[in-house]
Amino acid sequence: MKISAENIDELNVVLTMTISKSDYESNIEQQLKDARKNATVPGFRKGKAPAGMIKRMYEKPILVQEFNRAVETGLVKHISENKLDIYGEPLPHEGEEPVDLDNLKDETIMKFDIALKPTVDINLSKTSVPYYDIEVSDNDLKTYVDGKVARYSKREEVEVSTEESTLKVELKAGDFAKESSLFSVKSINDSKIKKQFIGVKRDDVVKANLKKAFENKAELAYILGIKEEEIENAASDYEVTVKEITEYVAPEMNQDTFDLIYGKDVVKSVDEFNAKAKEELVAAMENDSRYKFSIDLRDVLTKENDIKLPDAFLRRWIETVNRDNEKLTPEVFDNEFPRFLEDMKWQTISNSIVKKSGIEITPDLITKFALKVSKAQYERYGLTGLKDEDMMPMVQNMLKDQEQRERLTEGAISEAMTEYAFKEVKLSHKKISREDFGKLFEK
Repeated sequence: MKISAENIDELNVVLTMTISKSDYESNIEQQLKDARKNATVPGFRKGKAPAGMIKRMYEKPILVQEFNRAVETGLVKHISENKLDIYGEPLPHEGEEPVDLDNLKDETIMKFDIALKPTVDINLSKTSVPYYDIEVSDNDLKTYVDGKVARYSKREEVEVSTEESTLKVELKAGDFAKESSLFSVKSINDSKIKKQFIGVKRDDVVKANLKKAFENKAELAYILGIKEEEIENAASDYEVTVKEITEYVAPEMNQDTFDLIYGKDVVKSVDEFNAKAKEELVAAMENDSRYKFSIDLRDVLTKENDIKLPDAFLRRWIETVNRDNEKLTPEVFDNEFPRFLEDMKWQTISNSIVKKSGIEITPDLITKFALKVSKAQYERYGLTGLKDEDMMPMVQNMLKDQEQRERLTEGAISEAMTEYAFKEVKLSHKKISREDFGKLFEK
């Protein structure tokens, strides 16, 4: 087999492959022998069918298989030996006629298009990237602490209702009566009717149009204890007697609450609790700042480095890979392709940084990232202080799933690259409030 390369430009190359029969025929006889051993043909014992019959039955598919295998092996070997860093995979040269597999000659010439990744040298030391130092105000801390404590709230009976109350009521309208029903004040759609149920006490009676109060038919049907199709014939105005008022009440700030949230004797006063909570909030804000940094890093480096891509090849390659994807219509493709090119530019830049940094993609790197992701999932629900050893079984299960492992590997590489860039670039520090920082993402 011979392969020659013709550089069309710095990114596009045409490979011309000459395949001789000797490159694939040697395997055909052995494949036919194996097929004969395993063939079950009516009228013959297994493995005893005539060789001529087996040849007529299997020679063509085996020939196609071995020819394609020789072509694929040749391409992979050429790319590997010449250390070509390519996008996607080789495509048949545009305008090339398909090989007539029924009439293969002693030598078959095929041409393939490949696209080389551009050589990129990113100088991070000359790059300036914004970094937002988020200031945590007293109000931010109070909101965070209130939210944290509220997660441990319990439903308790209260004397006077608020918008946060759930009411247990008795309903009457003419001949209709329902001894016990539940609804939350907040779920009432009509503002005037909602005000009627704020400030009420047990045994108070409120006259209200419940059809107007609850626009959602399923919710109204549940409250009245009827089917949705019966609502049309149901009464509108009801006499609502309050039987019970409950709300979620946050626990008192005492040692029992401190132990419940942070563990036995980790904090022993309100001041220590607030200090611990502030540490968490500052750390969370630091994570948010780093996330924004990663976005700005991509934006800055993509604009500063004019990465040229083999657009035409990439378009053909994506169309080829997705030819059976009915959702990828020409209109959708045209809309998504520019975004794909931007992603490819960033991938080229980030890969260059990873290579230059010497970051090693080790199992330990991936496991640590998976552990971080797992902890973050639990922390969203207020579960903090989780130990690594307790999380490892879940992490190991995640890594057994091929799709999750690939996603976590990409995340680990991206995070390691961002951390490296964070130390190398010039940071343009900007102080900002938590509220204004949130507005940056609205843009």
